[in-house]
Amino acid sequence: ANFLNYVRNGNFNNSFIHRSAPGFVIQAGGFLFDNAQGPVAITKNAPVVNEFKRSNTQGTLAMAKLEGNPDSATNEWFINLFDNSANLDGQNGGFTVFAQVAGQGMSIVERIARVPVYDLASTFGNTFNNVPLVNTDGAFSADDFVSINRVFETQRDLTLVDESLDPNDPASRVTALTSYFTGGFSLPIRFNGTLYQFI
Repeated sequence: ANFLNYVRNGNFNNSFIHRSAPGFVIQAGGFLFDNAQGPVAITKNAPVVNEFKRSNTQGTLAMAKLEGNPDSATNEWFINLFDNSANLDGQNGGFTVFAQVAGQGMSIVERIARVPVYDLASTFGNTFNNVPLVNTDGAFSADDFVSINRVFETQRDLTLVDESLDPNDPASRVTALTSYFTGGFSLPIRFNGTLYQFI
């Protein structure tokens, strides 16, 4: 419910991946980038109670939280690049897995994980010491970051993507949407039986 609230309010639209730890995770959900101000924190709702149940295996999404506080997850989430269960399942009460990368989505995640990572802590603060950047000309703009333009529930917004797709056909939702976006990437995420797209 916490994650869906952010998705349905459009809070993750135009956000960016602010942390990439190759061999571990990529993390997002916390910030937008304003060309005049730099990183701008996404407004957080109240923290949620930790609900660890599923292991942090490869391709799962989990909520980020504060060290030493299991019940501190708000808007930030991460994708496990590898099987991190031995590390994350027992740490800080376990990290709550709530979704799984669907279809061929891990190929997109792997592409993101290969984007060069830069330490921007001296410019933007300690949170930004592992930021993937697609351009490093020195003058930062939103175009330099790995951005998430929009997150949407395909069963609800499917006709915005392609009116010919059948919203009742799960295979159509996965394959057609993952191949539809050619200018960037489309990452399908399955959550509680529903498919979401990150574009």
